[in-house]
Amino acid sequence: MLGVTLVVVGIYGYQSLGDDEEVTGHINLLPRDGMAGISQWFGCIVFGFGIVPLTFNFRESMAEPAKLSMTITVALLFVAMTYIVIGLTLLTLYPEITSDVLSELPTEGLIPGLTRLSMVVVVLATAPLLIVPCGQIIEGKMTQIPQREEVDYHKNLHRHRRMQVAVRLGICFLTVAISVAVPEFVGVLTFVGCFCVAFVNFCIPPFLHLLIRISQGETSWTYLWIDTLFLAWGLVATGISTMFVFRHSIMGNKDI
Repeated sequence: MLGVTLVVVGIYGYQSLGDDEEVTGHINLLPRDGMAGISQWFGCIVFGFGIVPLTFNFRESMAEPAKLSMTITVALLFVAMTYIVIGLTLLTLYPEITSDVLSELPTEGLIPGLTRLSMVVVVLATAPLLIVPCGQIIEGKMTQIPQREEVDYHKNLHRHRRMQVAVRLGICFLTVAISVAVPEFVGVLTFVGCFCVAFVNFCIPPFLHLLIRISQGETSWTYLWIDTLFLAWGLVATGISTMFVFRHSIMGNKDI
């Protein structure tokens, strides 16, 4: 369905090339609007390739968990090549695009309407892939899964199920509230990428690895400086990109 959507967007873009007599064929591959554009680019990239919160679920579902690293490497290379081809193609068809590609479709018509609805179906189908791992992390901190040998197993299991429903519905309502408050899709995506995904992927892993090294008695800066450097880079990248995206996309301040 996602592929069909991209094909429809590409067809409309190809048809519109002949209607614009001022198209010069020049494509600007660099982000626009200075640091705000770079931060938006950073947020989209991190959002698209931030897989750290999902690795636990992937590993638990694999028949051979030891092959997780190779599997992720191959998958990310394939996704990267696909994104590059699709991105350059759409940038050629829509050289002046400033928002998401769906905004370039006509506002009226059966095909554009069905295309937008198909993307709604894609979002609804993929939402559990993000809600369930996030919910499991929160649920794991709130309570433990009851064991069968417990005296009140059924009672505790019922309580655990109710807590699962409450947490996951809470995540759904929170994300819907944010999407309604900030209707610009690109702004929400880049803000989530810069703040949430970047923090989870670039700050928490080196921080935990640093704590593990210190707890194991490692005191040599020969090894500790690498974790410290990555932690510092993650905090700086997350803070600066989040600030610029928040001011540019969320607050609507373009004079930065």
